[in-house]
Amino acid sequence: MHINLQLLDCVYLISAMLLEIPNIAENQYLVNKKVISRHFKNLIETYDAKAFQLAPENFRDQIVYAAKQLNKSNWQQALEHIFSIKLINKMPEF
Repeated sequence: MHINLQLLDCVYLISAMLLEIPNIAENQYLVNKKVISRHFKNLIETYDAKAFQLAPENFRDQIVYAAKQLNKSNWQQALEHIFSIKLINKMPEF
């Protein structure tokens, strides 16, 4: 059996998004912020540091953009961006 590493990374980032976004919203005014996923937090900070935010190209960009929409309480847009990832559409249904 072959495990697609990109699919595994995509599922990890989606689950990290679902854990980290409420944590960010809860601790946005605290100095010592609790971090659940450092990898996801670095992706968010890298995206925020860019001068120009272009259209999402790969699955990481799609997940970061969905996280930004989820942080704005726009869950429908976040869900659309998650389901627009090609890897998610290729997942077998059990």
